[in-house]
Amino acid sequence: MAEVIGKVGPFTPRAMAGGTHFDALVRSIVYQQLSGKAAATIHSRVIALFDRDTALPQQIVAAEHAVLRGAGLSNQKASYLRNLAEHTLDGSLPTESLHELDDQRIIEALTQVKGIGRWSAQMFMMFRLGRLDVLPDLDLGVQKGIQLAYRMRKLPKPAPGRSSDRSKKLATATMNPSPKTGVSGPLHIKGLGSACTTWSPVSKRIWLCESPRRKPCLVP
Repeated sequence: MAEVIGKVGPFTPRAMAGGTHFDALVRSIVYQQLSGKAAATIHSRVIALFDRDTALPQQIVAAEHAVLRGAGLSNQKASYLRNLAEHTLDGSLPTESLHELDDQRIIEALTQVKGIGRWSAQMFMMFRLGRLDVLPDLDLGVQKGIQLAYRMRKLPKPAPGRSSDRSKKLATATMNPSPKTGVSGPLHIKGLGSACTTWSPVSKRIWLCESPRRKPCLVP
């Protein structure tokens, strides 16, 4: 991992601070599975439908489905935006206080909404809230990066008991928490080899297995 970090160099994150958290979630839904240019065009058309001086959730709920579709949204995405607005208005999603919650509570809150999964919630935490200690274990780029860095023949396999809309996940470690360190060994690294007997923490979610082989234990 140190070798990879040395080659890549320092990372300077920039959180997207403009607008509200709700605005950021609308953008996230619109941009799903689209190229940047196409997504930007549709997003600008959607935003142009509404009065920026009036709360957006109320306007989305009141908007005709056909109007949202006319801006270029798919049938599903139009319903996703409506569902996001409904959850915001009924209080089940505390949209503008999400930054006050811990990571897991944010994921639980956001994944109530149709069209927002674990990966989208993690992207929100990283690029909206600027949280650095987030491991996007569903991200194909991260999976591929681990595969290349550690010369694995296949992508890291999913951890048992966790669902994935891609059916692929980053390798993860199973562990028993210790009151002193948060982790007790040995750690078995799924997809990366045998149990670790000596390890050192890199962050809350990344543990470097020192023995028997230097391998990363990645804990989502």
